[in-house]
Amino acid sequence: MTLTKGGKDWLATYAGRNGCFQPSGISYKDADGVSHTGSTGDVANALYVAHLVGKDDVEIVAGKSYSDFR
Repeated sequence: MTLTKGGKDWLATYAGRNGCFQPSGISYKDADGVSHTGSTGDVANALYVAHLVGKDDVEIVAGKSYSDFR
């Protein structure tokens, strides 16, 4: 998966802190609704997995889903 500048900006805004990617400390949920804490990259992975399993509208981070991300 290649991220566009817009995709990177979206992740920095909703899955980062102060507009920057973070190596840890970001709260998010997986496609099954299980809560986790991890990096911006972990959130990107959770968004992609949600898409792969057909759960584009499930909240992953900051009230946002894959549908909001794409």
